[in-house]
Amino acid sequence: MTRGPAGVNDTWPEWRLEALRRLWGQGVSAKQIASALGGGLTRNAVVGKAHRMGLAGRPSPIIRDGRPRRPRKPQSAKAGRKQVDDARQRAEQAKAPTPIPPVIQLAPPPAPPPLREPRISSRTCAWPIGDPREPGFHFCGATPVREGRSYCDEHHAKAFQKRVPHAGAATPLFNAKHQKWAS
Repeated sequence: MTRGPAGVNDTWPEWRLEALRRLWGQGVSAKQIASALGGGLTRNAVVGKAHRMGLAGRPSPIIRDGRPRRPRKPQSAKAGRKQVDDARQRAEQAKAPTPIPPVIQLAPPPAPPPLREPRISSRTCAWPIGDPREPGFHFCGATPVREGRSYCDEHHAKAFQKRVPHAGAATPLFNAKHQKWAS
């Protein structure tokens, strides 16, 4: 059974519910009901729907007092399909044609302004200036940029600041610069 808005009530239209009530009440097995209803339904789907609809439970096949219960004679799947077809016809006849609502033509929304693609070369500063969603957004574009850097000297200094340990900071256990452990 499909879940979510697209599949709501696709599997259980009214004619199927009516046929399920009738066949369940006649003692037809869930497997035969699933076969008669078709559409890829499984025995478990039929049992689950019958339970959610509050239909009467079936007698247990468990043996009590040493004697098994006598099972009812099940109806054939062919007879079940006939009842399903009859239920489908009655449901279609009961439906009144629904009027088609008039189509309202709406004006298409205005086209968004063309986005300016900021141009970046490998030799200009790539520091962003402004909000990328706003029309005035651009990159610094200053030159010269040193080899292997993305920013001009001013923006490089802002992007990569040296850490200065504050008073009382714990000393690191491993000094990466000297490749040795602190004692």
